[in-house]
Parts: sequence; structure tokens; C-alpha cells
Amino acid sequence: MSGDCIGLVSEQGEGPRVRALKEALNQATSRILEGWKVSLFAKCFPTLAKENEAVMEAVRESVVKAVQAAIYEDLAAILTEDVTKPLDELSAVVKNNSGPKDKAAWRPPGDPVCHMRAHDAKVLQHEKQRLLESVSAARTTSESLLQKVKAGRKECQENQKEIQKRLATINDFAELSGKFQRSGFSYMFTDAVTARDA
Repeated sequence: MSGDCIGLVSEQGEGPRVRALKEALNQATSRILEGWKVSLFAKCFPTLAKENEAVMEAVRESVVKAVQAAIYEDLAAILTEDVTKPLDELSAVVKNNSGPKDKAAWRPPGDPVCHMRAHDAKVLQHEKQRLLESVSAARTTSESLLQKVKAGRKECQENQKEIQKRLATINDFAELSGKFQRSGFSYMFTDAVTARDA
């Protein structure tokens, strides 16, 4: 394959992750296009392959160059728009939060049972924290509902007192009305007896 196309070129100021990605994409593209042998094109154009191998090779090189240019153009656009900035941000985060240098990195203990126990301990700790958060949320909700119930009870008691006051007033009024009726009835009875006797 003719290698006139440069591919994805690393620029000044790019992070190591972007440069490594560009290099990997260049190598992958080259390997893919190197697999486009003359024999593959010969299957597509058998007559041309038999009559003129030089023209077949020129066709193959032309197609490979066009595809390679299109691939690199698309990859460059994708890297510029979507990939370069997040990779640079990742590099900055890793650089700023690399952790202490003197601390040994965690390694599996080599004993599957211990490894599973360590894994389960982390999961159990996470689940315990999740349950504690759920209990705390439920407690907060319960306390809020309890305050509402207390406020409702207090309002009911105040309403009961108001009802009792009004009922006492109504009873007093009924009693007074009864007295008036009885005393009015007595006067009317006395007048009627007096009128009859006269």
C-alpha cells in the first residue's frame, strides 16, 4: 500500500492520551487498509486483473488513498468535536488527583474466598449505607406526619371546645326558652281560669 497519507498528526500542546489515541487510530487504519490486497480487487474485476495487473494495482491504490483520506478526515472531525476536550479533562483530573505516591495500590489477595469476602464487605457497606439513608428518610417522613397528626388533634380539641361552648349557649337558650314558655303558659292558664270564673 502506498503511504502518501500522513494520517492523524499530533499537534503541539495535545495531551498524552490524545496523542496515544491518534497513534492507535493511525495504526488501526493502516492495518485495515493493508488488508486490501490486489487479490481482493481481482475478485471484483477478474478480467482486468488478468489483462493488466498494473492497472489493477493503480485502481487499488487509488481506492485505498480515497478511503484512507475519508477515514482520516472523519476521525479528525470526531476527535476535534467530541474526544479531544474530554480526554484533556481526564488527563487534568488524573494529574490533579493522582493520590499519595507512597501508598501501595490494592491487589487481589490471591485467596478467592478472602477476595470475595472483601468484595462482599464493600457491597454490604454500600447496602448498609443505603438502608440507613432509607431509614433516615422514613424517620423524617414519619416525624413530619406525626407533627401533622398532632396539629390535627390540637385543632380537633379546639373545635371540640368551641362546640361545647356553643352547645352550652344553645342549652342555656333552650332552658330559658322553656322557662318563658312555661311562665307564658301559666299566665295564659290563669287568665283563662279567671275569665271562666268571672
